Amino acid sequence: MRPRLDELAGIWRGDGIERPLKCRMGIHTGFCTVGNFGSESRLD
Repeated sequence: MRPRLDELAGIWRGDGIERPLKCRMGIHTGFCTVGNFGSESRLD
């Protein structure tokens, strides 16, 4: 994915997009809590 994003960044610069999409990745081990947290007016 990262090499392809580098390719796309070059294409996007040619189209006038100065700040293309950036992507970071990592490996996580352990527990993961997912879902909506907070109240209806504020989600964290």
